[in-house]
Amino acid sequence: MKYIFNIYINGSFHLAIMSIFLLKITAIDWEVNLSNQLIFFVFFSTVFTYNFIKYLDFIILNKFKVPLGVKFIVIVSLLFLLGSMILFFLFDSINKTIIIFGILIIMIYVFPILNNNKNIRNKSGVKIYWVAIAWVVITVILPLSKNIQIGNLNFFRYVIHRFLWILVATIPFEIRDLSSDSYFLKTLPQKFGIRGSKVFGMILITVMILIFPYDILDNNLFLMHLFLILSLTFFLLKAKINQNKYYSSFWVESIPLGCWIIFHYFG
Repeated sequence: MKYIFNIYINGSFHLAIMSIFLLKITAIDWEVNLSNQLIFFVFFSTVFTYNFIKYLDFIILNKFKVPLGVKFIVIVSLLFLLGSMILFFLFDSINKTIIIFGILIIMIYVFPILNNNKNIRNKSGVKIYWVAIAWVVITVILPLSKNIQIGNLNFFRYVIHRFLWILVATIPFEIRDLSSDSYFLKTLPQKFGIRGSKVFGMILITVMILIFPYDILDNNLFLMHLFLILSLTFFLLKAKINQNKYYSSFWVESIPLGCWIIFHYFG
């Protein structure tokens, strides 16, 4: 059972499911419907993208001689790539444009675009922000593309709120990886230390509280967003280098699921 659970985590299946709940939170906040096409596209593409980034170098380095679990993850990821490509051609031109923009963000993140052979992933101090931008595009802009007018102030505030959410949620991962990350990455814990990173995260959470467009909420959504703030704060403050194996990769990533449960049962 533990072996299967590790594949579930390491194969980005849990993360992909949580991306669906991020979509659902966006849909709940803005009272829009999510198509099954969009849900499956985000799920398939999240699994493939994260596993491509995670395992490509490992597979090449080992000359395709990898453990059975990794082979399974690779095969499923390739099938999901095929599925996401089929679904892509079923979207309208607006959604296709947004998706292509998201793909460009990912390509710049993965592949070197400058003469120094460094991609965004390995560029000092940039990684965490680039990841947050990608998540905003997929979980906010894409599902709301047909419902929100450009220039809508509440929409802009919501985009910033989601961007900050992803930034704060990434800090426990960076604290976990502090001893293994290259110093040249200049992650937040490397620049500010663990305590400084937590202070920075609390500042971001404060900004999240201040800028959220509360006029889009009704009373049924208050508990959901209260849970979001409290859980982000808890996991940020409790994060440490020698954290439990699943602290970040399961519990922190599960915050969107917790928000949905709070809304579904208590909203």
